[in-house]
Amino acid sequence: MVLHRAYEEWHLIIFDGFGSHIDFTILDYCLDHKILPFCLPAHTSHILQPLDIAVFSPISTYYLQEVNKLKVPVDKDQFPNLVAHAHWKAFTKENIQASFRATGIYPCDPQIVLDTLSLPEPKLPP
Repeated sequence: MVLHRAYEEWHLIIFDGFGSHIDFTILDYCLDHKILPFCLPAHTSHILQPLDIAVFSPISTYYLQEVNKLKVPVDKDQFPNLVAHAHWKAFTKENIQASFRATGIYPCDPQIVLDTLSLPEPKLPP
């Protein structure tokens, strides 16, 4: 059975700390099925959430490209197809892999995150 094979090794699931994502029933399910849940720290998804970094952000660019091809205002009947085209362009294997590299999740590189954080310069006494 295919599902049984998936339980032989541990898998990691990364999620933000949104309230509905943290539920003991879900956490128990994860642990029972060898899924290690990893909650991103609050207010860090713009830095750490892979799909936000290199997949979701290009969707708006690709959507605008599709709109510009039409050269006419978009109506509600055209909108779903334009979004679908943008989605297919953004959700590529390459973009998804790049998103994990860009956040330092895989391969693991904490320095990437540290480099994106801007810490205030210390104020030295006169």
